[in-house]
Amino acid sequence: MDIITQLISAFIGLIRVGALFRVVFCFVKMAASEDEVAVYKRRIKNTLFFYAIAESIWQIKDIVLGYYL
Repeated sequence: MDIITQLISAFIGLIRVGALFRVVFCFVKMAASEDEVAVYKRRIKNTLFFYAIAESIWQIKDIVLGYYL
């Protein structure tokens, strides 16, 4: 069970770092390309939406497991 907990923690960390890098990448591309600002704003919004959903899933999992176990 300890290995599964470590894998879950690593996966959550990977999601957080990946979302951060994606937002930073979109900001850099927005600064470089004035024509595609709307596209990168939408990508940033989608990335933040994904991050919120991903974090919520882990919290809901913890609540459900805490309730039933």
